[in-house]
Amino acid sequence: MIEAVVEGFFYTLGEILAYTLWPLLYYSGWLVLKVITFGSYPPKSDPMSFNPNNHSKVFVRFIGFLLWCAIGFVVFKYLW
Repeated sequence: MIEAVVEGFFYTLGEILAYTLWPLLYYSGWLVLKVITFGSYPPKSDPMSFNPNNHSKVFVRFIGFLLWCAIGFVVFKYLW
């Protein structure tokens, strides 16, 4: 019984992270990369191309993760 409750809890936690955290990291990383590279990376996706995934979404999320780590550091270091 307890195993089913724990499994359901972690499944729900994973779904919440998948639908909130991943897009948040992607779009914040996308914004930072667009500003730093003056709009050249990540490129616009072309639906008619043979390679629709023309940039690394993991890299963009990693940049977003670094951004949120830097924001957290500044907030906890200088505002508290």
